[in-house]
Amino acid sequence: MKKTPLAFLFSIIPLTLLFLLQSCGGDKGYDFDTFQEQSLDFAKNDQRIDQQEYETLVVGIGNSDDRRFQSLKTEGGEVDHAKVAAYLKKYFDAKGTNVALTDIWQPGAGTSDAGSFNVSVFLENSASMDGYVDANSTAFKATMLDLLTNLENYPATDTLNLNYINSTIIPVKAAASKTDVSDFYQNLNRGNFKSQGGKRGSSDIGEILSQILNQQKSDELSVLISDFVFSPGGKDAVRYLEGQRSQIRSEFVAALRNNPSLSVAIMQGQAQFEGTYYDRNDKPHASFAAERPYYVWLIGTAAQIQSVVDSKILAQTRNGFSNALVIQPAGNASQPPFKIQYRPRIGEFDSKSLAQGIISDAQAARDDRNKGVFEFNVAVNFSQSMQDAGYFLDSTNYKINDPNYSLKAKPITDQNDVSLRGFTHLLTLRTTDLKEEKLQIDVVGKVPGWVYASSSEDDTQIETAADEATKTFGFSYLVEGVSDAFYPRSQANPLYTIPLTIKR
Repeated sequence: MKKTPLAFLFSIIPLTLLFLLQSCGGDKGYDFDTFQEQSLDFAKNDQRIDQQEYETLVVGIGNSDDRRFQSLKTEGGEVDHAKVAAYLKKYFDAKGTNVALTDIWQPGAGTSDAGSFNVSVFLENSASMDGYVDANSTAFKATMLDLLTNLENYPATDTLNLNYINSTIIPVKAAASKTDVSDFYQNLNRGNFKSQGGKRGSSDIGEILSQILNQQKSDELSVLISDFVFSPGGKDAVRYLEGQRSQIRSEFVAALRNNPSLSVAIMQGQAQFEGTYYDRNDKPHASFAAERPYYVWLIGTAAQIQSVVDSKILAQTRNGFSNALVIQPAGNASQPPFKIQYRPRIGEFDSKSLAQGIISDAQAARDDRNKGVFEFNVAVNFSQSMQDAGYFLDSTNYKINDPNYSLKAKPITDQNDVSLRGFTHLLTLRTTDLKEEKLQIDVVGKVPGWVYASSSEDDTQIETAADEATKTFGFSYLVEGVSDAFYPRSQANPLYTIPLTIKR
C-alpha cells in the first residue's frame, strides 16, 4: 500500500485581484511595493500564504511591467515559483513575521485535504456493454488498460479496487497490482462478463448509482464505466426515464447531506461497438456496428476529483475523451483572476481604475455606426477550474445581473499578446443601456449543451437514422437527475463570480 499522501491543486480557486496603481514612472500596473505590502498583509492574517493568496500575488507579478520583478522570473519571463517563495521567506524574516517556507503554498507542493485515497472501479458488465469488448477494434479495451494503469500508478492512490457492476456489485480484486490490472484487461470479453453473474438483461442506472453511493467511504473515489443506456425491460420508456431521473436526484440529495463536498465528473469517450444493441423497447438489433459513446464517471470529494483532473490522468489517457463535465457544489462562488481590457472597445472609458475592476467615465459610442453602444472585454483565467474549457465558451452558462448586457465568450489563443498572457477566455460585454451600477457576471452550474446533443429520445431506428448511433438513449434524464440534486432550479447556483463597477 502507498502510504505517502501527495498534494496537488485541489480546490477551485477564489481569487481577488487587487492591482493598485504604481507609484512611480506613470505605470498603471501592479508594482513591487504593492506586492510586498499585499504579501505581508496576507501573512499577518494567519502566518501563512495559502493557495488563493499565492495565486493572487503571482497573477500580479505576471501582469506587471515593474522591472524589479525580473529577479522573480525565469529568463523566458515566466514566474519562477521557487524564487518567489524564497524571496517571500526572506522578506517576512526581515519584517519579523514568522512564516516558514513550508507555509508558503507552491504549485504541486501545497497542502490539500484530499491526501491519499482508495480508488474503486466499477465496470458495468450488462449485455449492452458486450459490443465494446467484442469489437475488432481494441480502442475501448486499450483505453481501459491505460486508465486503470494510470490510476494504479497515481501517487495519491492508496489502493485500487476492481469490480464489475450490474444488479449487484461483483468484487474482482481488492488492492490490485499491475499484474491484476493486466489480468482484468485480458478478461474484458463477453464470456467473462457472463461468467461474473448478476442481472445482465436490463440496466437500472438509478440502482447502480445507489449501490455505489451507499457503500462509498469518505476516503474513496469511485470510478464508474458504462454506456449508460437505459434498458426499461418492456416498461413505458418515457415514464421509466422520468422515474429514473427522480430516483437519481433523490440518491444524490441524500449523498450530499452526508458529504457536502461530493462532486461528480463525467467524461464521454468514443469506441467501436460491434454486437447486439437493445433499443428503448428492448428490441435487439443484431450485428450492429458503429462508433458509439461510453462514459467514465468519477464520484468523490471535490478535492479528490480536482487532484485527478490536475494530474492530467484523464487528459493523457489513450484515445482521450470528447466531452467532459464536472457537477460540483454551488453557492460559495469563487472569483477567478480577471482583467478588464482597455482596448478594443466601443464607446469610451478611463483606464485609471481598471486594475480594481472599475470602469470610470464610461460613455456610449456617438458615431453613426455604433451610436448608443457600449462594449468592452474582460480577460479571465479559468485554468484552475475542474470544468472543461468548453464550458466557459457557452454564453448560456453565464448570468449577468443586468439583463440589458449581452455576453459572448471565446478562447484566448494568442499568447504573444502580453495583455492576455495568463488568461484563458475573453468575455465581450455589450449594452445599449449604459448606466452606473455594480455589474456581476456569474458562471452558473447547469447541464451543458453537449449532454442534450448526445441524448436520444427514440433509438428504435438506430440502424438507419444517421446520428442515432452517436447518441445515448435517455442520457439527459440521467445527468439532469444528478444536476438537479446539486443545482436546485429555484436557486441561482453560481460557481464563479466576476464583480465589476461601471461609473459614468
